[in-house]
Amino acid sequence: MRRTITAALILLMATALLPVVTSATDGGSAAPCLACHADTAAAFRATPHALNLPADAANSTTETRCAACHGDGMHHMANPAGSGLIIKFADAEPATVNSRCQTCHADTHSPGPDAHSRAGLACTSCHTVHDKTANDAARHSQNRPGFKTSVMPASLATIDAGSATCFACHQESFTQFQFNERHRLVEGSMTCADCHDPHAPGGGARLGAFRDAACTECHVDAGGPFMFEHAASKTEGCIACHAPHGSPNRHLLTHQQTGELCYSCHVVVPQFHLGFSPVGGPRFDERTQCTNCHVTIHGSNLDRNLLR
Repeated sequence: MRRTITAALILLMATALLPVVTSATDGGSAAPCLACHADTAAAFRATPHALNLPADAANSTTETRCAACHGDGMHHMANPAGSGLIIKFADAEPATVNSRCQTCHADTHSPGPDAHSRAGLACTSCHTVHDKTANDAARHSQNRPGFKTSVMPASLATIDAGSATCFACHQESFTQFQFNERHRLVEGSMTCADCHDPHAPGGGARLGAFRDAACTECHVDAGGPFMFEHAASKTEGCIACHAPHGSPNRHLLTHQQTGELCYSCHVVVPQFHLGFSPVGGPRFDERTQCTNCHVTIHGSNLDRNLLR
């Protein structure tokens, strides 16, 4: 009996030495994680993970929520310097991080590897979990917690936080949004995710061939179906002729002259396009406006040569 009482007193004294931090978000319970990580927990309250908890988790403690991602912290509390006792996302391999996130987000993310994971990126390369408020609020008029962003030029300050995350790696694409002919990302009318699914499986050209459905969701008139399709739409898709982010040419074309663009693929043309004079120049060349005759350039239900 005396040993039991002594053990209980030791446990009570040890517990009393831990700082007790309570809040509305941890159900009013003392959370041992907060004893050392109070700053992290305070920042966590403004993140999507804290704000979008399911109803049955409304009264769960902060400790419970920490363990959901980092694992059981009891051994870590006994030996804070020990390695491998909890999952530390900053040091974990990308595959470990992604696997842990998939335990909850499997329904919204593809089971197969996507282009980002193939490149060795982890979920935490783009998303933050604990703190995403102060830095973004100073840079974005549409602040959305949960994304990592980098310092951007003032001309891009109106884009959403998700697209700002893409800017950190895809700066070449964002340069194209500075052209006079462009999709309206800079104006805040659209986001990168409107066309690109960052979690989609596979790799390669994200909008090529059959993936041009991302284009035809908005450009319905160019999507068909057509009895006679423009052959390029079966292989390269819209990007065979158009630069999707921006271009110095009208209609986001990849070439300044329409004829130059058409001849880049159609190197073999009927004889009457070239003319019949042995000394004169060709009847039609790269300066020709091919669409004066081939008016249904995306596809036709009447003419295989897209003349009507």
